[in-house]
Amino acid sequence: MTKFYAVRRGHQPGIYLNWEEALENLAGYSNNEHRRFTDIDEARQYMTYNYNENFLYFDDTIYHTFSGTINVWTDGSAINNGYSNSRAGYGVFYSYNDDRNRSKRLDGDIQTNQRAELAAIYLAVGHAIKYRPKRLFIYTDSQYSINCLTKWYTKWESNGYMTASNRDVQNQDFIKAIRARIDYLKMYDVKIMLCFVNAHGSSYGNDQADTLARRGANLPTNLEMGRLPLTIDVLDGISSESEGEYYESDSDEDESDYDEDETDYDEDDYNEDDCYYC
Repeated sequence: MTKFYAVRRGHQPGIYLNWEEALENLAGYSNNEHRRFTDIDEARQYMTYNYNENFLYFDDTIYHTFSGTINVWTDGSAINNGYSNSRAGYGVFYSYNDDRNRSKRLDGDIQTNQRAELAAIYLAVGHAIKYRPKRLFIYTDSQYSINCLTKWYTKWESNGYMTASNRDVQNQDFIKAIRARIDYLKMYDVKIMLCFVNAHGSSYGNDQADTLARRGANLPTNLEMGRLPLTIDVLDGISSESEGEYYESDSDEDESDYDEDETDYDEDDYNEDDCYYC
């Protein structure tokens, strides 16, 4: 029988699946509160009594974050990336069996991995507008997306979204739309960070977002939507997002993950723990 160790007050409150790990978060913490359960719903009720918290499920541990913080993992995927028959999709993952999880096909003519990465972030920021948390952490394995949204966009805004070689910046519709949503959230003092994670295997959340993105690439496209317009209402589509579904990871498909878009700016060195304020 599975046992759940709920640590309501401790160094790292949460629900744990082994006593040793729970004990580490109780030792030395005065007035700690904890209980053992055999039912996960009872453990959750215990954790949320007189509290307002959300929970995330990772491998052997069920962690929680305060209701003022949203953690979300995003990913894009493109089958035959860079070719005329490319199919792209994107995934957004919050936690196990969370009804905010999404698996979507990228709409429009341009079916690339980088565009799908941006589409996932666009959707995640849109969800945040709906919930308006105090803090939003978006985890992505796309350094390209992070650079577009935290560094390069300021130069592009000043020069009309042109590269140093006088070419139009690719994916500028998504970049502008995401920045508009970020600026909207900042008016409500929402702290937003984009955090880089290594792809494939470094993070449970990233692996699940990758699975959702791969599934999305195999969904039919909504031809009526077409390409995202260059000018977009910051609240467009927020309340009408279609429901997503959580999938177990069972895909063995291969995909081409190289980035076909080139930039005229050098990327700074980074490590897997890097987070960037938006």
